[in-house]
Amino acid sequence: MVTAGRGSRGWLRRLGPGLVGVALGTLVAVSAPAASASSPGWSAPSAVDPGGGGFSAVSCGTARFCVAVDDDGNAVVHKRNMTWAAPEAVDSGSDPTSVSCASTAWCVAVSASGAQVTYDRGYWLRPTVIDGGVSLSSVSCPVSTFCVAVDADGDALTYLGATWSAPLPVDAGKALAAVSCPTPDFCAGADTSGDVVLFDGTSWGAPSAVDPGVPITALSCPTSAFCVAVDAAGDALTYDGTAWSAPAPVDTGAILTSVSCPSAAFCVAVDAHGGELQYDGEGWTAADAVDPGGILHAVSCPTPEFCLAVDGGGDALTLPPPLAVSTSSLPGATLREHYETTLAAVGGNPPYLWTARLPAGLHLDRSAGVISGAPRRAGTFTVVVVVRDTKVRTTFPTQNRVSRRLTLDVAFGF
Repeated sequence: MVTAGRGSRGWLRRLGPGLVGVALGTLVAVSAPAASASSPGWSAPSAVDPGGGGFSAVSCGTARFCVAVDDDGNAVVHKRNMTWAAPEAVDSGSDPTSVSCASTAWCVAVSASGAQVTYDRGYWLRPTVIDGGVSLSSVSCPVSTFCVAVDADGDALTYLGATWSAPLPVDAGKALAAVSCPTPDFCAGADTSGDVVLFDGTSWGAPSAVDPGVPITALSCPTSAFCVAVDAAGDALTYDGTAWSAPAPVDTGAILTSVSCPSAAFCVAVDAHGGELQYDGEGWTAADAVDPGGILHAVSCPTPEFCLAVDGGGDALTLPPPLAVSTSSLPGATLREHYETTLAAVGGNPPYLWTARLPAGLHLDRSAGVISGAPRRAGTFTVVVVVRDTKVRTTFPTQNRVSRRLTLDVAFGF
């Protein structure tokens, strides 16, 4: 059995794809999911931190704000316009292991040096050591006034809006690998021996062996009545507010590295072979290789309509791909003659709704994206088309709204 003094992501991200199975000995027989040229729903991996040491964690406060951290102490922010900022050194010389964003204005990252660094309204504060000499493996902040971090000695540390507590032994002798707190009144922690510990807002319960002998690598609790944990053998376990299910094989032969559940009806897990799989409240899909050849280290889904995953090479990918107008030009029209063309978009969450300011005589079907009619003036016109998807998000109902400037030439007839 492998134990992880730095949390499961810590030892995993230092292994090449060919060494992952060796590290686990006979515990896991490694087999990658079938690779495909592209996976429906996910964008292609995009290099957003090519010079860094590889991403170790990601957290999205909303669908419009995410932070990823890498092994070189950098943080990279996924901005409001769905693009990435340049990497910023926030804890130089350290090795961030986890990050949690309570909102677009407040995040906390923890590191293998026992330090934490806070993002506060656009600025990263100076790192402070809160667990000297011990690796912090995971942090969860449901609000900006409450966080829990766990470490490789089985300790938990709590932030209550001003300072961090001293390390509190909650799982003595075990390496805690993950923690998830949907509210300040409930947290779940998991260790690399297959145990979980629960926090009720006041105190921690005794460790419970739910996955004996198998390292639990990650867990996610959208509420106190539902959690999902994943392990190094490709199994998933669920918590219903009372008890944990038995481990169920969902990604045979793979190391599941991260899981994110915005609700009890939707989860995404990722693995060490670049695969992802989804839970719909009843069962899991088969693993699909969305990042062939990569090791996906973390995934964050702030809503069921948006997820962001990062890998050990500094790449990121989103579910779904960013919304974009794929129509690059408009066919020419003829004065007072019938004209028809269809606009197209990719990404986002269909169905789409379209708007555009058109020359006199032309009309737009907002749902179908069809421009039709007979233009009443000749000339060259600039047409700005705008598309948005129609699924309502928890925080930003119109977050996917993009435009593109096109040219329409209307010629005189003969």
